[in-house]
Amino acid sequence: MEHTATGEISRDGLTRVVDAIRRVTGHQGKVSEVLGSLEWQTVGETSQIHVTVTPREGQTAVRVLANRGPTGALLYFLLGVAGLISMGVIGAIIQPTTVVGIASLVAGCLGGSFLTSRTIFKSTTTRFRSKLRDLVSATTRAVDETLELESGGG
Repeated sequence: MEHTATGEISRDGLTRVVDAIRRVTGHQGKVSEVLGSLEWQTVGETSQIHVTVTPREGQTAVRVLANRGPTGALLYFLLGVAGLISMGVIGAIIQPTTVVGIASLVAGCLGGSFLTSRTIFKSTTTRFRSKLRDLVSATTRAVDETLELESGGG
């Protein structure tokens, strides 16, 4: 997600932007400067968010990138393990003796784990996207308001 504003935000103005990012995400994050750009990123979370604010050539560009891959991998792995454990428990209880019975047990437990993982991941991703939209909105608003104040318009 990207936004470009007219005007170059000052280094002091970037403080307001970082405050807005932290307020919306509820996460302190890691702030750094790379080639004149402000970079903020989550630390220690499986869903990664990376925000870059670049003042250059009379404009300020805001870019928000996100990666939910590690969250999905962890979710599918954990629920896959739960499916294997439940398969072992149910198998010990019902003791299937035919190939069809064993195949049904495997398909039911692992299929159920997959569907549960997919449902949870889809639901949490919908909330995550909403959070990203809020983050982009708050970040761009902070940039626009700061540029207005710095230009003497507010």
